Amino acid sequence: MRRTAVVTAVLAILGLLSVAAQAVVLKYAPAKGQSSNYHDVIKLAMQTSFGGTEAADMGSGPMNMQMAYDATTAVKVLGVDDKGNYDVEVSIVSGTYSVTMAAPGMESGSGKDQGAVPKLRYQLKINPRGEVIGVKGGSARGGGAMGMAQMFGMGEQENFFISYTHPLPNKEVSVGDKWTSKVKLPPTPARRGGEEAAPQYAVFTSKLVSLTTLRGRQVAKIHTDGVIPMNLGEMFSAEDLEGSKTEAGGQVTVSSDWYYDYQQSLVVQDEGTMSIQVSATATPLSEQGGGSFEITMRGKANGKSTLTEKAN
Repeated sequence: MRRTAVVTAVLAILGLLSVAAQAVVLKYAPAKGQSSNYHDVIKLAMQTSFGGTEAADMGSGPMNMQMAYDATTAVKVLGVDDKGNYDVEVSIVSGTYSVTMAAPGMESGSGKDQGAVPKLRYQLKINPRGEVIGVKGGSARGGGAMGMAQMFGMGEQENFFISYTHPLPNKEVSVGDKWTSKVKLPPTPARRGGEEAAPQYAVFTSKLVSLTTLRGRQVAKIHTDGVIPMNLGEMFSAEDLEGSKTEAGGQVTVSSDWYYDYQQSLVVQDEGTMSIQVSATATPLSEQGGGSFEITMRGKANGKSTLTEKAN
């Protein structure tokens, strides 16, 4: 009896080793017309501090913001282009958001806002490595997910590059293998003289944690960390910059665990955090002279996106 148990244990261990050593191809190759819905929940906390001689009107202390976002998002694959990149339509179907802001001197209740998330539609171009390489669509200024992105210091295109890039390797991988992806971000708007800033890149480092099942699907569990330099082109308007010397910098860091159905090329679940730190200074504010203005933003968001329907 003991010998049989030992043999069984050895075989079980060998079986586990076999699973751990299994190599898989992880790429983005969905079928045309494939569609899925996601339940997206995000909670954000951010603090903005002001300084410099021109900050008196901003109050004596920092401004704190809490924001919650709960929405349904539909994703549909429209097709593939002649370069092998996929055109994907992303639609915000429905949802709600709420914002609470507090700062010294702010009247009670004046810093609260809530409402329905705007119904919006965007088109992404995604390459076989799961990287977003293009975004186009309507503007989301005025509320919802992109309103959150702007409060968090990001432009709407940057938000899509971060949220919908799920980096995949360019070769077979086994459990424990790592890979790095470098994604070019949208260009910074041209400033005085028509000059554009140098290209910026988001860098993602990923690891295949395990091959497992989730809600009946064969999935790869992947952990990804990312560093995204901030596109600060919209932090100051052209009028603010006229005759001024500006210094600005910052970055977003992301960390997430996500489950990828590599047979149907879709994310089943994605959960993680996003942190930001941004600072900027303008001296003086105009060519007529004036004092300096400083702004610092620090924040953190927790989010979870869950597949609610099977792909067609």
